[in-house]
Amino acid sequence: MANQENGNGKDILIGAIVGGVIGAATALFLAPKAGQDLRKELNKQAVVVKNRTNQIGKDVYKKGTELADYAKEQSMVLTKALSEQTNQLRDKLNSGSDQENDTVQELKETGESKLDELKDEVEELLGSSENPQDLKETEEEDPKQEKVEA
Repeated sequence: MANQENGNGKDILIGAIVGGVIGAATALFLAPKAGQDLRKELNKQAVVVKNRTNQIGKDVYKKGTELADYAKEQSMVLTKALSEQTNQLRDKLNSGSDQENDTVQELKETGESKLDELKDEVEELLGSSENPQDLKETEEEDPKQEKVEA
């Protein structure tokens, strides 16, 4: 809102200057003066208008430069913030991947330990039975018993 008031103030100032110049020129043309005096007054007013126009141009250039610098500054701030947020998100995703890798590793180790336990049990069963054929017959009997019991 401050920018609008500042912009409106400039518009009013510019309007006043232009209006003053037009009024002065009109007064010169309507005033009863000799041609030479009129030309001198017009030249003076032209110099005044030229100087004011140059000043306004310099002010506009200065404000434009300030706005461009401000825009660059804000762009750098936003770029930095976005970069930081991107890095944080990347870190979170990478840490999530590390956690998943840890979980997979734990499951793998658990599976390997269970497999080792099963191997030990199988070796025990095979070691307790002198004839592996006896073990096979025992396994075949169990399903029959389950069917009968069912």
